Amino acid sequence: MTYEAERGDISISVVGDAMISRRMSVFREPAFLKLIDLIRSADVSIANLELLFHDYESSWAWSHGTYTRSDPKNLEELKWMGFDAVFTANNHSFDFSEGGFLTTLKYLNELGIPHGGGGKDLDHARAPGYVDSPGGRVAVMSAASTYTEVSRAGYGRSDFPGGSYSQLMKSIKTRLLTLPDDTVVYPGHGPETTIGHEREWNPFLRT
Repeated sequence: MTYEAERGDISISVVGDAMISRRMSVFREPAFLKLIDLIRSADVSIANLELLFHDYESSWAWSHGTYTRSDPKNLEELKWMGFDAVFTANNHSFDFSEGGFLTTLKYLNELGIPHGGGGKDLDHARAPGYVDSPGGRVAVMSAASTYTEVSRAGYGRSDFPGGSYSQLMKSIKTRLLTLPDDTVVYPGHGPETTIGHEREWNPFLRT
């Protein structure tokens, strides 16, 4: 049997900022419906979620510009339009602080909308969301070059179920710190560094 995904000609539609603050499914203008047909015709369609979806469950006092927010019910409108996944890393992600962003992710998860670009820590923020389609599987990742400093993802924690701080430190000491000081390291986050620099300045290794 030959799978459809083996064709090697998957079609992907990627659009810019999705800033919907009202229902879209009520409109019947021919030009709009033609656009909807184009989005739906792709194997996978992805939009940049340039606003937050929540019902003011958390504080909103953070942004120094425009507060972008929409009713969570409007996420259903994105699905109606044919979008399969969204990017979440952008300069409006923290308009309603951490609470507003994490609440948005909660609604996305509840509706089964894959997303990439943000999360409760660095590990989740850089992890892709996946969309399965007849044409193949697509990984969704995103990053932003304009953001507030407090929205920068932090390091993942090892004190949750499945994590082990002692095992983590043991691996670092037996696998990394045994390398020469001039060994260049390219971590999954942040700029390149060297074993010697980390040995001298990394606070987790100096304690």
